[in-house]
Amino acid sequence: MSHGILGTSSVRLALHQLNRRFERLRHLQRRLRWPEISHFSAFGELHELPIAAAKRSSLHLASKSLSQDELEYMVGFFDGDGYVSSQSNGSGCQLGIGQSSSHGEAMLLFLRAFGGGIYRLHSGKGTCKPSVQWIVCGTAARNTAAKLGSIPSYKQQQHLIAAAQWPRDPHLRSALMLDLKRLKREPLQAEICCSWAYIAGFFDAEGCISLPMRAQLRLEMSQNNLATLKSIQRFLLESEFAYTAPIYGQGSGVYKLTVSQNLVSKGVLQRLLCAGLCVKRKAAERALEICTANYNTLRMELVQISGNQARYQRLDVVGRQRAIKISAAQQRLKRSYASGDCPKTDELHQQLVDLQRSHKLISAADRYALLRQDIRSLLRQGAMIQKEHQQPPVRNVNT
Repeated sequence: MSHGILGTSSVRLALHQLNRRFERLRHLQRRLRWPEISHFSAFGELHELPIAAAKRSSLHLASKSLSQDELEYMVGFFDGDGYVSSQSNGSGCQLGIGQSSSHGEAMLLFLRAFGGGIYRLHSGKGTCKPSVQWIVCGTAARNTAAKLGSIPSYKQQQHLIAAAQWPRDPHLRSALMLDLKRLKREPLQAEICCSWAYIAGFFDAEGCISLPMRAQLRLEMSQNNLATLKSIQRFLLESEFAYTAPIYGQGSGVYKLTVSQNLVSKGVLQRLLCAGLCVKRKAAERALEICTANYNTLRMELVQISGNQARYQRLDVVGRQRAIKISAAQQRLKRSYASGDCPKTDELHQQLVDLQRSHKLISAADRYALLRQDIRSLLRQGAMIQKEHQQPPVRNVNT
């Protein structure tokens, strides 16, 4: 199909049809329930679910003493992804973290250090992969909270101190449960003990490695607690990198800290790897190899490692080449406009319009084809379509 010969009205009609089909399939995809998982992956191995306390000895996961760096890593990770809550009957508290079933490294570290168990959390649905959780309850939870709470942290310290001192009196427990809910809504701005190990844990929980353009390496950390990011920002400024990482508001109370200077990004990643980065270790090691020659290959590898975020908005290699051509055409048009060459400017403007029109149509067709492929792949793996309002699932659909 030649997109260049299509007129404006034809392109708009084709785009409208593709977008409608895409949205219909996206609605279907969101109802696809993945098959139940029986294993999770960590450190290059598959581990059978569930892992309860009784199974720990057979997995060589006996409790170990923690170094200061290991404890600070875990505090950082818990600040990013952990939670403290009361058990259903209020008799005790529980601590937990949740992660994708394909990246369970941190959960094994917590299991080995503090006991507890690892269980299924959520079934995969749509583009969301299945997830698993580490949970520890009762006396073990209080002991864990005491250890984690010994390191100053913004988001969790007050929760952890409360959990470590969980009272026996039912009335005091009720009051403490209300305090925990209040602290989740209004976290106290306590002092934080920031270190490379802490940031490694926090980055494993909330960080992202991306390659937005050729040979550029970007690190991002997102969090709804602005004070946490400001503490990390101050630490980076006072480190050997003397770098001021900008923090941007993303709406809905979420903030993002960004490191986008190549030498600093590489230096920070190397520091995090030395400090115990494990969930994102493979991605970090590959990202450090970035150069102009291997950009496209590495970018696709990182996309596969990182998951399905913005899967249908990303451009493939050919799409990025089209985007580069459009950017170059915009620059030519800008120079021509500045020179006052009206005939040349009109010609360049039309070329730019044609490039943009073709790019939109091809990109819409590509994302629609990718979505069809993803749905068919899930169905072949045994995914089932849930009817509206949690009706019993059915298996087949024509896409």
